[in-house]
Amino acid sequence: MQSYFLNINNKPVSLLNEWTKSLFQAKMHPILRASITSGSLYILGDLTNQFWIRQQEWDMDQTWKFALTGALLHGPYFLFGFRKLDRLFPTKDFKNIILKTMAGQVFLFPPFVAVYLSANALLHSKSPVDELKGRFIEINKTGLIVWPLANLFQFRYIPSDYRVLYVNLIGLGWNTYLSMASHELKKNAV
Repeated sequence: MQSYFLNINNKPVSLLNEWTKSLFQAKMHPILRASITSGSLYILGDLTNQFWIRQQEWDMDQTWKFALTGALLHGPYFLFGFRKLDRLFPTKDFKNIILKTMAGQVFLFPPFVAVYLSANALLHSKSPVDELKGRFIEINKTGLIVWPLANLFQFRYIPSDYRVLYVNLIGLGWNTYLSMASHELKKNAV
């Protein structure tokens, strides 16, 4: 009987390794791959927040809402956003990497935060305007600490088709932060 932890040669492998291989060795559509990757890592970020940071019982509703925003919003948004930046700044010289990083921080990140906050508020039956007023600047300031260095590295070394995975892996901590911010919205709504 085959185990999830054994490959054909009965050598130990991790579930993450098998998951990663299945996503990137298959001829999967890039949008589907980006959605699965983002949704999965948003789940991990939310579970990290709930079990490790907040040390609470599992709120499945919160996890699935968070996963939904990752899969339907984050994955496709950044897949197409990074492709657009690649077309605008096609070479990997230092000047273009700096320009691409700045453009991403100014033109991709703030609109994503606005749409994310609005979607999250709607999923919790709250006003998107109130959520934007309360969290938009705070999350963008925090993003200025996290993303510029991560983006400098990704635009230089990570192939375009793998950027959403890279962003999600780096963003596991970021997703945990977003989950905490989302939990505060839910807590304030009660």
